[in-house]
Amino acid sequence: RHIAILPEAEQRRQVRRLQAAYDKSGSDRDRFLLACLAVHPKSRYQNHERALQLLQGYRRSAEPREDLLALAELLETLLLRQQQVEASLVAERELSDSLTNKLKALEDIEKIIQEREKKALPSP
Repeated sequence: RHIAILPEAEQRRQVRRLQAAYDKSGSDRDRFLLACLAVHPKSRYQNHERALQLLQGYRRSAEPREDLLALAELLETLLLRQQQVEASLVAERELSDSLTNKLKALEDIEKIIQEREKKALPSP
């Protein structure tokens, strides 16, 4: 949270430092800090795919700690569920747009029919 709310330039420096430390040591602490930064809503480095990679990498690591393994699995499950919900939302929006377009087309057809009927009526 501390890194996520920093000004952009400082946040960039901190993320580079953290990434370099993780690349060098591969420590669990650095991995989870990067994962948390990748899911934090105020982070400029929000990247759920990256967070999933980090968490899945931890699950596949040689000797994961049980407490951190449970946390990694929970975060991974939540991220995957969020992706499913977002995909479902996109599909619902597309369906809504499609139905809106069809309704507009039907309304246009109805107007055309009404105009033709008005023209076809004999004058009194």
